[in-house]
Amino acid sequence: MLDSLRTALRLAKREPDIGRVTTFTDEDLVFFMPVYEDAQVAFRALTRLRRYYPGSRLVVLSDGDDTFPGEAVQRRFGAEYVLGENLYGIEHGGRMVHRILEHYMRAPARYLVRLDSDARIDRRFSWLPEADGLYGKVGERSGTVQGGALLLTHGAAAKLYDERTLLSDKLLDPARSWGRYSTKANLDRKLGLGTVAYDKVIHWACVEAGVPTRGFSEIYSVWKAAPDDLEIANADERYAVVHPDKMTSDEVAA
Repeated sequence: MLDSLRTALRLAKREPDIGRVTTFTDEDLVFFMPVYEDAQVAFRALTRLRRYYPGSRLVVLSDGDDTFPGEAVQRRFGAEYVLGENLYGIEHGGRMVHRILEHYMRAPARYLVRLDSDARIDRRFSWLPEADGLYGKVGERSGTVQGGALLLTHGAAAKLYDERTLLSDKLLDPARSWGRYSTKANLDRKLGLGTVAYDKVIHWACVEAGVPTRGFSEIYSVWKAAPDDLEIANADERYAVVHPDKMTSDEVAA
């Protein structure tokens, strides 16, 4: 286990020359947004997404919420809407992540961007990574990319898909797989809820498949934002994407 942790941290923290792609079009990015009982928050995020990426392929994937207004998402945002099974349970292992790869591979592009419904796009990416890998805000202690906003290059996504790493039976046992990258408190919380941790699952799969995990300065994503988190405020648009962007009580009531 210690060897796996050391490998993960080494892959995450080293900073090789990844190369910068500064010329790209909307068609080079595919956006995925899983949703579940969060239509109001999701619509706000999708509105901003379409403001900056009107021509990108967009897939909104409901994790078992058959009340989500899928037809409205299709009409308003030109999105593909998928009503899927809720796969967050531990008994499903990494299927929730593999499902995204399945839909991505039907019409792939250079990059796959996965966003929570409370992620906020403040501007277009000023650059995109050239080297293959999983990109986002890397935790200093865990070495994992925070799952609220992350990017996979096509090469990385295709490798995970082709090798079926996310369908490994090891993921059915968190202690043997993704639980290694959680604190005991967070793992106990997830086990109590009976759900997987998305970012830990995909990180484990990347380590197993030899896909590097790398920091990406265009994304700022944390699990919980403090009220005075200036990074989330992003007034100077330092980041293209921030997470989480929580709605105020007045916005929810509107």
